[in-house]
Amino acid sequence: MLAERCAGLDPELARDLDAALAGWRWRNDGLVADVERRMWATVAAGASPAELEAARSSFARTLEGIAAELADWFRRWPADRQTAFCGRLAGRLALGEDDLERRYPAELRRWQGATR
Repeated sequence: MLAERCAGLDPELARDLDAALAGWRWRNDGLVADVERRMWATVAAGASPAELEAARSSFARTLEGIAAELADWFRRWPADRQTAFCGRLAGRLALGEDDLERRYPAELRRWQGATR
């Protein structure tokens, strides 16, 4: 959501963000998919199909709510602050500073140990 908002500010920034986000996804999508797969396997254990569907719907609504809150948070900033943030975001993504294993190493180690 933030990348979309940032891309709307400046076409040149949009190209930088697209490339940076593509790199982030290449480096992180496997881990994200693994976390999601394990999470749903844990939720599904012992749950009925109706309970699992309710959990999936609830999770989707929660993610939509988070995205709406971020959009509102970002929208309230002045334009120059938005632009500065977007430039930093592109740089952090491109340099891997926001890669999951780099930002959350201890959490991932604990999670991986608990779910194997």
